[in-house]
Amino acid sequence: MTIAAPATAAQRSHGTAALTIGADGRIGAPRQSGCARLFVPRSHRATAEAVFVNTAGGLTGGDRLESRATLGAGARLACTTQAAERIYRSNDGPARVTARRARGARAPRPRLPPETVQ
Repeated sequence: MTIAAPATAAQRSHGTAALTIGADGRIGAPRQSGCARLFVPRSHRATAEAVFVNTAGGLTGGDRLESRATLGAGARLACTTQAAERIYRSNDGPARVTARRARGARAPRPRLPPETVQ
């Protein structure tokens, strides 16, 4: 007699990191959850800098990672990731990575997608 073990769902990573920069260039308190981290290096430049980090070590099916940045009027921000994101094969559907940017008047609109490695 064969007894079938119930299939257990694999653990998946979920994370959100969010940052707000006012019109005066001041950086608000970053919000982080799950595997998402946000680092804001000290800088004396006119453009603020932010580094989004995925502490899970890569992405696989079912993972969700989101970064959000809100810029006030005229605020400038350079966003990047710490490294190329590793993508792992999975049978659990696609991973989802979302980058949201909201900007006030005169705030530039840069778009630099992160690199991935398979």
